[in-house]
Amino acid sequence: MEKDQLEPAHAEEAETLAPEAVPNQEVAEGEDVEETITNSEPATEENVSSELERLREENQLLRNQVLRTRADFENARRRTEREKQDSIRFANKRIFFDLLGVMDNFERAVAACTETEDPFVEGVLMIQKQLEDVLTQNGVKEVPALNHPFDPYNHEAFAKETHPEVPENTVIEVFQKGYKFFDQLLRPATVKVSTLTDADD
Repeated sequence: MEKDQLEPAHAEEAETLAPEAVPNQEVAEGEDVEETITNSEPATEENVSSELERLREENQLLRNQVLRTRADFENARRRTEREKQDSIRFANKRIFFDLLGVMDNFERAVAACTETEDPFVEGVLMIQKQLEDVLTQNGVKEVPALNHPFDPYNHEAFAKETHPEVPENTVIEVFQKGYKFFDQLLRPATVKVSTLTDADD
């Protein structure tokens, strides 16, 4: 009987305590959330700043890579174009070399002519001039030789002769003209070179 009377009392006491306990729990949870948000704000700003810095560095890296790739592509394009032009330029080198013999024959024919006013001689001179112009327009130029210092890269010494009044190793006569094709030697000039002493000594 006493047990039955106590149970309602405990129930009323529990009901009385329950309303007070719940608000306290909600306040505690609210304080924890507010504290968590307050504590996380500085970390979030720092993370954002760090992420922005990382993205800037990554963007700059990608930009540099794009610029390098573009520069490499442009250099490759120019190199390919230059090689193509060189291939075209030097493709006919052998033809121009063979034409040098024709030039030599024209010079010999003109040198053997005594009547310069002869129409035939005038025609030969005109053809010779046209051939010289064609070679010059295509990059074939005569190698300077006469009265120039002997150059073993462009001259071939065929004979030597003593000339005390001329500086030693000076080209004093040209037997056969030399020619260059742009910066390449087509044929060296065959020359006679001066010496200060007798060539037989």
